[in-house]
Amino acid sequence: MDLKSSPSRSRRKSWMWDTSLSILTLTLALWQSSGVRAADPVDVLRVLQFNTLPEGVRKVTGFCPKRKSVSSSDVAYRISKKAQISAPTKQLFPVSRFPEDFSIMALVRPKAGTQAFLLSIYSDQGMQQVGVELGRSPVFLYEDHSGKPAPEDYPIFGGINLSDGKWHRLAISVQKKKITMIVDCKKTVTKPLPRSNRPIIDTKGIVVFGTRILDEEVFEGDIQQLLIASDPQAAYDYCQHYSPDCDIPLPDYPQSQEPSAKEWHRLAISVQKKKITMIVDCKKTVTKPLPRSNRPIIDTKGIVVFGTRILDEEVFEVQPDFFPLLFS
Repeated sequence: MDLKSSPSRSRRKSWMWDTSLSILTLTLALWQSSGVRAADPVDVLRVLQFNTLPEGVRKVTGFCPKRKSVSSSDVAYRISKKAQISAPTKQLFPVSRFPEDFSIMALVRPKAGTQAFLLSIYSDQGMQQVGVELGRSPVFLYEDHSGKPAPEDYPIFGGINLSDGKWHRLAISVQKKKITMIVDCKKTVTKPLPRSNRPIIDTKGIVVFGTRILDEEVFEGDIQQLLIASDPQAAYDYCQHYSPDCDIPLPDYPQSQEPSAKEWHRLAISVQKKKITMIVDCKKTVTKPLPRSNRPIIDTKGIVVFGTRILDEEVFEVQPDFFPLLFS
């Protein structure tokens, strides 16, 4: 399956400006979402917008019907066969590569007796590079840029049953050439992972939730959390830092349905003659040359597009409560 993106477009844009406005000052208070900055760990459910309840997804009570120090229960998502959820992998890793060593952590309750992939990451050539299959004897699929390991060397975790209809806290640590699976904070199994010395996972393809491309089997059940961390140690700390017991309050780390922490910035841009100055948070000032015409003109007969460029896949995400945008 060819997942190549459309041909690259020129990054250069043509700008014109009316001579009656020789100075532009853009003042903007913005909230930088984790869709723009590099989040660690990556909250996969949030990136895939589970909180919008796409088809085949609905909210249900999560791992803890009653959580200590809060009046409500944990919130999870129930996934049915109708769910078809995917996104460009770049949305998970917008400014960084897929980590060489990492942790994948999930709080899940698969439907009893099912066997399906929870997560699949594909290259732009349509090759599955990473996959976590849940059920009896879970399988971890991993294939780096050089095709290692071979399919017969994929780690299979016999003796573990994740499709018994119960909640499970699953943590996977990948470090160098070994993989460790930790189930319910107790059972630990380590297997060899004979990959390359410097493995690369392509992030130009797509991530698919709950299945593999062309697979008939799909994930059915409940999921409360799905995280990818660039620290292989995070899997060992999953039950302490991210998914504690019900008699312990949830840590400050937000659940998947909550927005990430805000980071406000005051950004001012001044354009005058043939120079442009950016002032960030009223402190840092950077001036660059802007080699435009002596009497530049900007056409005002077109349109203004907020948060993206025409044909761009990348979009800007902001907190909706406050966003002043001023021109002078």
